[in-house]
Amino acid sequence: MIDSKFNAESGLLETRLHGPVSKSEVIDYVNSLRNEDNGYPNELKIITDATSAKLGFSRKELSDVIKTVNDHPGLYSSIKDAMIMSNPRATAYSMIVELFTKNSRYHVKIFSTQEAALKWLNGQ
Repeated sequence: MIDSKFNAESGLLETRLHGPVSKSEVIDYVNSLRNEDNGYPNELKIITDATSAKLGFSRKELSDVIKTVNDHPGLYSSIKDAMIMSNPRATAYSMIVELFTKNSRYHVKIFSTQEAALKWLNGQ
């Protein structure tokens, strides 16, 4: 499952992946960011807590996620997504996404703590 809410005070989109998470849920989440009526800032910062996620898709299916992410940022000048991970499989998948999105406007970085993720998002 994926839950997401925009925190106007911090300026961050706070996203939580927990329990079983399918490829279609991830793709639907990324596509939902394209909604012009969401009121998110042009330089979107996302903090994603995936410490309790169990990804339910294969490495082969990951290419569909990467294609969606690379096709995504249309509305934004940039997206910074700080992903907090603890599960080895989810971490490996996220590292692959990070590697294959390096030249896009969607910047992903993996962290083990919320503190480190927030420092990166806030340019510290």
